[in-house]
Amino acid sequence: MSDTISETPVEDVQEISCQVEWHMPAHGSDERYFPASNVFEEGQALAVLLAHEVVFLNDHWWQKDWSKWAQSLTSLNVNCNDVFASACADAEEMPYREIENVYRMWKMDSEWGPAVWAMIRRNKMPQRRLEDMIRKAGIWNFEKLPIGETRADENVKDFFAQLRFPGAENNTKQHVESQLSTAKE
Repeated sequence: MSDTISETPVEDVQEISCQVEWHMPAHGSDERYFPASNVFEEGQALAVLLAHEVVFLNDHWWQKDWSKWAQSLTSLNVNCNDVFASACADAEEMPYREIENVYRMWKMDSEWGPAVWAMIRRNKMPQRRLEDMIRKAGIWNFEKLPIGETRADENVKDFFAQLRFPGAENNTKQHVESQLSTAKE
């Protein structure tokens, strides 16, 4: 997989790629000290993921209890908008040690691989409609993935219901509808 990064703007992002993986043959007089090995270049992989907008850079603005300096540190994030909840901007921070996993999952399935990585990382199922779409693609076997059975979108709905109707002990559909009808009056 040998590719090059062009320094001139590229119209088609498919043209941007790098030598992410390569084989280093054994060398020297004693192979015990310099054995053959496969090399994965995290920096090159990150460049490809950034160019294809699989990951993006941010800072840690949301960490209110961190110092201003710590908040300003660069954060690598995998875009998972609408994976766990509809109409929800979302991202999962990507540790350096996970670059290879995200890259390999994206190479395996450029449409759903990063979302599946985020699902595994959070141990959460995606929205049902998204789960159906991923299953239909036929690449990922949900029964073999290390993902819990809870769905974040259900937690999000509960969270927003509690924000809208603070103090409500029971935010069932009937309760929300009764609160809405009361609010309209």
